[in-house]
Amino acid sequence: MLLSIKNILQKKWPFINNINFTLLFGWLILIIIFSIWFFKGGECYVVIHDCLDSDLVWIKLLIESNNLLGFDLNAKVLGPMNGLERSFFKSGFNLTFVFFILFKPFQAYVLNSFLVHSIGYFGFFLLAKKHLSLNNIQSVMFALVFGLLNYWTLYGISGAGQPILLYAFLNILKKDYDWKDWVIICLFPFYSNLVITVPFFVSILFLIGLYDFMGNGNRNINFTYIKAILIFSFISLLIEFPLFYNAIFSNIESHRAGWKVVNWSQTSLEDSFNRLKLRLFDGTYNHMGFINTYPIYISLTVLLIFKRKINQKILLLLLLFLSIALFEAFFNFNSLPKGLKEFNFSRFVFLLPTLILILIALISKEIGNESNLKKVSILGVWLISLFSVYNGNDELNNLIEKRKTMTYHKYFDKYLFDSVREELENNHKDYGNVLCIGFEPNIAQFNGIKTLDSYQNNYRLDFKNDFYKIIQDELKKDSAIHKYFTEFGSRCYSFSSELNYKNIYTKHDTVSIKNLNYNYEQAKNMNTNYILSAVEILNNTKLQFIKKFETVVSYRKIYLYKIL
Repeated sequence: MLLSIKNILQKKWPFINNINFTLLFGWLILIIIFSIWFFKGGECYVVIHDCLDSDLVWIKLLIESNNLLGFDLNAKVLGPMNGLERSFFKSGFNLTFVFFILFKPFQAYVLNSFLVHSIGYFGFFLLAKKHLSLNNIQSVMFALVFGLLNYWTLYGISGAGQPILLYAFLNILKKDYDWKDWVIICLFPFYSNLVITVPFFVSILFLIGLYDFMGNGNRNINFTYIKAILIFSFISLLIEFPLFYNAIFSNIESHRAGWKVVNWSQTSLEDSFNRLKLRLFDGTYNHMGFINTYPIYISLTVLLIFKRKINQKILLLLLLFLSIALFEAFFNFNSLPKGLKEFNFSRFVFLLPTLILILIALISKEIGNESNLKKVSILGVWLISLFSVYNGNDELNNLIEKRKTMTYHKYFDKYLFDSVREELENNHKDYGNVLCIGFEPNIAQFNGIKTLDSYQNNYRLDFKNDFYKIIQDELKKDSAIHKYFTEFGSRCYSFSSELNYKNIYTKHDTVSIKNLNYNYEQAKNMNTNYILSAVEILNNTKLQFIKKFETVVSYRKIYLYKIL
């Protein structure tokens, strides 16, 4: 059947040879997956953490601000925290925004995701074919695995684009480049995120350059390669001018300056060993994709059975993998100077999905395919890798077997919050802001309701200190939540000690809050007169119950309270 399809295509388009057909067949799998996702609409699961609860909402708010490109950095983006300075948001010079300008948010998310995954697929194929020296079939096999990783696609190709960026830089390093490699290097910053890509990827590029310098007999410096790194870095820095304005020229102090020990730092030696164990024997769960590490160990075992030796490149990559895991687990970020402590050095782990799959592909190539047994072994390694990626990609596996009940539509609950917004705007025009309890405030922002609380990766430290005065008595009931807010605080939420960290309650839950200790006068001082809660608040003389919102199709029920 495949041969018939190939022959038909070759008659119509003669350029389709064996390589192109195999490559297009692999891409067809991605097209089918994303077509299903697109046409199923908002009834599909979409990643919540650092996606629906934050970045997708920030994109929507930036577009609605009419200051997307950020030329007025001190202008306020309305919605969160009494308006947040534009300089605290990411650059608008990013291809991701184009999708959200042209399409509705869900369709924009899926189309953007398709492009990101496609670039990951084709990029890894190019890298595997030319620089890993895999054959056509193996290149497509491992490119498909990489193309199915669960990238946080609102960061563009920060993760998915690493192979094609590495491909371009290696072409320049080997002096086998053309204009397309320069185009890749110059355009990559317009579809990625500097703070989670550039410092770490550039560090690896310098290591590769040093390895090449030490390995060539003449010890000649490749100035074209260095120039490419500098051009790439300069364009990346130029695009992210809001970030550097805020860090260098603005007199506003970020809440990040107050960070102490956060979840990427070690709090004890035991925690560090547990984190190292997680990286070495579990996987690389992060914004750049998920793949378990066990395919590395399985493929290494197969290689040792057949070859009984490991070549130098594989050993060096294994050493790099171990070094990154050790660095993340044991480096004490809390001991850094104040300015550096605001920067998350642990993000070297964002390189691991690419590194792990390159390792698996190289080991498979080293196994060879001279016998049927070796071919079966490589196929087994590939299937294990594919299963690992599928198992770790919630968006993909929920299309097939629906492991999670939360969907895009349920999460944002648009019709329910439309009713809440209309009530506030028509009957309570003094509402100013609301506090959100039992659900993420970014849901309210997405639906046009201004909130005092929010999830922001960068905002004013003085706002955090003022907000703390509202919730401090409640936080002191639970040391874990108190530590989470005071020493981290990017989730500047209206916490309840009775709800702990939980922020998803359905209309069928019977949970209630019996004793909510807030400084309500401080809330009113910060232009906040109402509370929205996903659970009922009992026994509180400082609050007046106004209305309960619930519909047949709504996921939640919302209680509206006025602060007296």
